[in-house]
Amino acid sequence: MSLLLETGDLAGARAGIERGLGFHPGDPQLLCARAQLWLALGQSGQAWQDFDLALAADGGLIAALAGRADLAYQAGDHDRAIADLSRAIEIAADDPDLRYNRAMLYQAAGDWQAAIEEYTRALGLPGADTGELLAQRDQCYTQLGITGTDTGEARRARDRVRAP
Repeated sequence: MSLLLETGDLAGARAGIERGLGFHPGDPQLLCARAQLWLALGQSGQAWQDFDLALAADGGLIAALAGRADLAYQAGDHDRAIADLSRAIEIAADDPDLRYNRAMLYQAAGDWQAAIEEYTRALGLPGADTGELLAQRDQCYTQLGITGTDTGEARRARDRVRAP
């Protein structure tokens, strides 16, 4: 069904999800998939309900926590978004994308120090986008009035990413 969502076959994805929920009512994975479908259709209220239902069935479903965090962020509720991503990180502490997203939320909320700490944690994880993390962390340092933190480390990392 996620392939149907990715290819834009929203009607096919919806039919498959609803069929699955007919056989497995309350299945958290299917509820999360339907929430993502609602997001693709621009129905954030329905997406929110399905993320809540998915999390009521499985409070550790990372995709639902991340999806609901994104909805909270879009609604301007940084605290709730951070809380959902914090819960996801408790489950998957070694996921650099979750840490990056939480750092971005801290940054959006103006908590520059927390963002710096989160970017720094993410830098030590396998699969981390070093160049992006360093660039974002440097922006936070700049917001705090701390200059000279980019000693070329971020520049070198960005150059490695761009190199063929």
